[in-house]
Amino acid sequence: MTKSFAPLAASVALLIAAASAASVPDGTWPTSTGTVTYTEPYTIKAGEVFDGKMQTFDRSDITCSEGEGQKDTAVFLVEAGGTLKNAIIGKNQKEGVHCDDHDCTIENVWWDDVCEDALSIKGGSASSVTTVTNCGARYASDKVVQHNGYGTVKIDGFYAQEFGKLYRSCGTCGDIPRKVFLSNVYAVDPLVSVVTVNKNYGDQAKFSNIYVKTSDGKNDVKVCQWSQGSKTPSNLGDGPSGTLCQYSESDVHINKPLPTTTAQTASSASTTTETDSSVDASGAGTVAPAGSFEESIVDFGSSKSTEQGSTDESANAPSALSSSSSATTDISQTAVQQSSSASNSSSPSQSAPTNSTGSVPDGKWPTSKGTVRYAQPYTVKSGEIFDGKMKTFERSDITCEGQTESGSKTAVFLVEAGGTLKNNYNDQAKLTNIHVKSSKPKVKVCQWSQGGSSPKNLGDGPSGTLCQYSESDIHINE
Repeated sequence: MTKSFAPLAASVALLIAAASAASVPDGTWPTSTGTVTYTEPYTIKAGEVFDGKMQTFDRSDITCSEGEGQKDTAVFLVEAGGTLKNAIIGKNQKEGVHCDDHDCTIENVWWDDVCEDALSIKGGSASSVTTVTNCGARYASDKVVQHNGYGTVKIDGFYAQEFGKLYRSCGTCGDIPRKVFLSNVYAVDPLVSVVTVNKNYGDQAKFSNIYVKTSDGKNDVKVCQWSQGSKTPSNLGDGPSGTLCQYSESDVHINKPLPTTTAQTASSASTTTETDSSVDASGAGTVAPAGSFEESIVDFGSSKSTEQGSTDESANAPSALSSSSSATTDISQTAVQQSSSASNSSSPSQSAPTNSTGSVPDGKWPTSKGTVRYAQPYTVKSGEIFDGKMKTFERSDITCEGQTESGSKTAVFLVEAGGTLKNNYNDQAKLTNIHVKSSKPKVKVCQWSQGGSSPKNLGDGPSGTLCQYSESDIHINE
């Protein structure tokens, strides 16, 4: 490569390296702590910090297939000022993450098997900046980061494996100058280039501390490719070129050993206490913590922002390999302590007043707002209020196998003394005003047995303190 560079470019590269908050990744892929499945994109609002706690997020209604995807096929829609961090994007999606109004913060996010694009950045203004820090992506046959909007994208600390282009400035979105700063990147087997920018649009790409590895050991890697933007973009060349592609041999290391100080992939969530969406539950989805107690409950929302720009041309690159499934590790329990009150609808059949705050149910079964599957019981701690937001909770590793004896290890919830479990599909209710409807006149309201290694039924009906009720408490076929 040529070393002829303006002093300003070299100074900028040094400043990028000095100011960087990241270091070169070591190529280790993070371990997923569970799976969250959405039926529509989740919108991260402006000012919101969404901490995924290193769970895998994807779609239940979408798989990667041929054809252009839009934002409705994404997993996350991040509004300007929103932050997505500590998340793995699974393979069941098409558009990964959308930042349709620019000015997003993407931190420690990993795309396990990129479909069309991993991250799409649109809209914004010339002063807009989206930061991508300590992230990774693999198996992208085309683009990882697609920049269709205005402004600047800063990529600091990124591991890319088997990809078409790590960054692509849109060649079909019109005459818009775009800037990208890349530092501390470890790129393995680029299929086309590390970066592709448009010469005629005035794009600028600046590189610092870039490591590239090829499986075949060849060094003819297109670090910065430049094209002629148009309805049908054409490649013009590659390599350092003025302000278009700014780097020197000291900035780019091809098939060289990684630096001794590299970034280890974060496999657990941040311990910082924040107000974020990782503990709020509403909407439909599936949360399946793997071998752990923790559940990260999330809101659902669809973005109202309009699509800006257009998709870029497809590269004629070989198909990427499919990824393997993530391993599973334990994660620490996070208490979900939110106490929103459930609505108490009055029943037309309410009778004698009691100390109960409820009323006789009308027989309508609640509508589930999603499914949460645990690999072991979730413990509701003493003093904790676990609000299930009317989701269905069950076990991913257990099925009902008839009347066989089991223990607490087969439960869904373990509620400690002083703990509260509420608003869960299949909640238990304590009632004093009981109505029973049956085709048989004889109903065992309270049956009593002899406890032991092999319990025996002894009888049923009112019995002292054992079964306390009277005829006025029970209404059969009334």
